[in-house]
Amino acid sequence: MIRAMPEFEAMKRRPLIVNTARGGLVQEESLAKCLASGHLAAAGLDVFAVEPPDRASPLLSLPNVICTPHVAWLTQETLERSIGAARENVRRLAAGEPLLNRVA
Repeated sequence: MIRAMPEFEAMKRRPLIVNTARGGLVQEESLAKCLASGHLAAAGLDVFAVEPPDRASPLLSLPNVICTPHVAWLTQETLERSIGAARENVRRLAAGEPLLNRVA
């Protein structure tokens, strides 16, 4: 888990950081500083510690950052799988059968 600038600075110069997992995995202030200084080449962020991110966040205005609104999971395949699971659960509900992926 990358939490502070020393971890970023220990990396080889100019790596790319991509975070589509959890916003809290990367300390955003340190990330912004390392991106602005050029130590990190670029970042692709689909998640933030707080969502939606504060409009004042430097990450939103840095030219070497691409931000997406927490949609990295959405591909044609995952959409089809989600719709298929929903369709199957409607069928199961009507038939009185246990639902898929039920969280108790």
